Amino acid sequence: SRGLGDVYKRQILNASILRFSEYVIQSFKSALENLGLKCPLYLTQNDGTIIAAKQVKKIPIVTFSSGPTNSILGAAYLSQVKHSKSSILVADVGGTTTDIGVLLPSGFPKQASAYLSIAGVRVNYAMPHVHTIGLGGGSIVAEQTDGSFTVGPESVGLSLTKNALVFGGSTTTATDVALLAKHIEIKGGDMSKLTCLSENTIDKSFKQIQLNLSKAIDAIRTSPVDLPLILVGGGSMVIGDKIDGISEIIRPTYHEYANAIGAAVAKIASVVDTVISLAGGISFEKVLELKKQDAIEAIIKEKSAVRESTYIADVTTLPVQYSTNKVRIIIKAAGEVDLTKAFE
Repeated sequence: SRGLGDVYKRQILNASILRFSEYVIQSFKSALENLGLKCPLYLTQNDGTIIAAKQVKKIPIVTFSSGPTNSILGAAYLSQVKHSKSSILVADVGGTTTDIGVLLPSGFPKQASAYLSIAGVRVNYAMPHVHTIGLGGGSIVAEQTDGSFTVGPESVGLSLTKNALVFGGSTTTATDVALLAKHIEIKGGDMSKLTCLSENTIDKSFKQIQLNLSKAIDAIRTSPVDLPLILVGGGSMVIGDKIDGISEIIRPTYHEYANAIGAAVAKIASVVDTVISLAGGISFEKVLELKKQDAIEAIIKEKSAVRESTYIADVTTLPVQYSTNKVRIIIKAAGEVDLTKAFE
C-alpha cells in the first residue's frame, strides 16, 4: 500500500544519513567542549520542538527543515504574540529566498497536510507548511523588453556587500531599490552610488517586490481573511509597509536573529495518540480531560519537563472508521526542559 511504502521511504532516508548525523552531533559536542560548556545538547525538530542529541542519532530525519520552524518560533517570541485566536503568517526574508510559514494559535508552526518531497523522494512525513520563493535582499533587478521589471529568483546572495550598487558594485539588487523607495540608509553603503537608478526603475521594481510576496502569501494561506504578517530576517528591509492580503505588518526588534532565537526558546513536547471507547455511557469530555492529564504526566516523566510550564498545545480528534463509539485522540503537550534533570 502507499502508506506502507511511505514508511519504508522514511526508514531508508533516515538510515542513509545516520553516519552523517553522528558526525554532525560530534562536531556540535566538540564545539561545546572548546567553549568550555558542560551542558546537554538539544537539536530542533521540524515540528517546532527540541529533541535530545542522543535521540537524533537514531532518527535524524526529524530535524529536516527545522530551519524555517526556528524562524517562525523566533518571530513569535520577538513580537510577543501570545494566545492569538487566529493564525499568523511569518516571512523570513534572507539574501536569496523568502520562507513563508504559518504560526498556529497553539504557538507551533502549521504542519503540511499533504505529502512532501525530500531529495526527490515523495514521503508522507510531518514537515512544516512552508512556501519558499526566490526573493531576498540580494535578488537581482532586471528590466524586460516590455518595460516591466523582474526581481529574482537570481541573486548575488552572500556577495551583496560586494556586488550591490550601494556597496560600489555593478548589479542592481532589491536592496538598492528598497533603500531609495523607503528613503533609508544601510550601514556601510554609499547612497550616492544609487543616482543611476531612475524613478521609473525604483517605482516599478519596488512594486514588483511587494507583488512577489503577495502572490506567495496567497499560495500558502487557507482563508480569505487578511492575516497579520511578522517580518523577520536580514533581508526583510526590502519589504514595504503594505502588502495585499495582509492586515498588519509586524517588524520586531532583533528580527535578523529570529532563527537563532527560535531555536533557543523552543520547547520540549510529547504526544499521546490513543483510541478511546465511549461505550458504557462515559462522556467524551471526561475521557478527554483524563487523556490530557496523561499527556502532561508523560512529558514530565519521559521528557523531563518543568511541571509548572507544561500545557496542552494541540488536541486532534478523529473518528475510527468501521467502528462504533470509538474515537482516536491525538494530544500534544509542551513545556520547558527541566535542566536540573537534564544534567543528571
